[in-house]
Amino acid sequence: MAFARRRTTSTRPALLSMPVRIAACAGIAAALLSPWPARPAAQEEPPAADGDAAATWLAALPPEPAFVCGTPELVARQTWSGVTRLPVIRMADEEEESPYGQPLWFDPQPRLIRADSTEGLAFDNFLIVGDIETVEFERWSSAAGEAVTETWTRTGTRTFFGRLVTTFNPSWTRTELWDAIGRRRRGFDSPFVYFGTLRIPKLVETDDETTGDDEPEENEFEKVDIRLPVTPLNLPVSRVERIHDSMQYASHVVNIVVHGFGAERIEGDDYAFELQEVTQAFYEFFPDAYDSIAVVPAEQHPSAKFGAYHWNARNPIRGLGRDEFDYTDFFGSRGALRSVEFYRDARF
Repeated sequence: MAFARRRTTSTRPALLSMPVRIAACAGIAAALLSPWPARPAAQEEPPAADGDAAATWLAALPPEPAFVCGTPELVARQTWSGVTRLPVIRMADEEEESPYGQPLWFDPQPRLIRADSTEGLAFDNFLIVGDIETVEFERWSSAAGEAVTETWTRTGTRTFFGRLVTTFNPSWTRTELWDAIGRRRRGFDSPFVYFGTLRIPKLVETDDETTGDDEPEENEFEKVDIRLPVTPLNLPVSRVERIHDSMQYASHVVNIVVHGFGAERIEGDDYAFELQEVTQAFYEFFPDAYDSIAVVPAEQHPSAKFGAYHWNARNPIRGLGRDEFDYTDFFGSRGALRSVEFYRDARF
């Protein structure tokens, strides 16, 4: 998904033939304005959870994560050059970590949780780097009256840049989903609700000199908190216009399909998102008349260490302590673009 801020109001996107109306795709609201309705009758069947146990588990929940701006680190990693006109990102000075066990992304279904939802929940294609047979997931269960640990079993594997990636496809009933959202009777302070914590086996060095391979260490885990995006009931319907099979738009939002978006993080680091592929596809059908383009992925990227960052595409001004540079062509612009922004999970 891409948002664009127009420089002028006289241009319109160039469309291919007659646009076709399709189902609307909505962004995540920054605040919930509508109340949560009474819990569906079907959700009242499980026995009530022990109050003390529930209170203890709730008190131990991870705090709401602070919004981390990734721009300072991005600037520190960039090599500014007015010769190559390309943004070269260097690795951090610290030793490169193995990507083993790194969650790449997953596609929650539904992508936005509504208060009147009667569906269950599924994580489609939850990708984790490495040959991993099982992972553990801890969440609250009202039926058990305590936190339970589930075991996800891999459903397949795929390869990115020569590295094996394991696929998981867990799912839950609507009763289990309500275990997470039903406790927030008075709404949310942020457009996300904590669902559980993923526990991924860590990779450690072994003393076996015959193989030289690293192996997962038992009882040593990398923990990743999973939060779900929620949306209000009064979110308006937006008319969506189709451009072609991999692109559609509505107002200032453009939906673009980029297969494998984020996979280059396996070879690079947390900043190696293919933003230039998004913007180059954008400029195939839209005019070069925008100051800034914001990129928001449809999938969740839970392991990224930042919430968002701002990437300058050009600097024609002297006296700022930086070289003059212009690599707007790297993003597909002919000179109008000033910056590209990336929001990891639409938390803006």
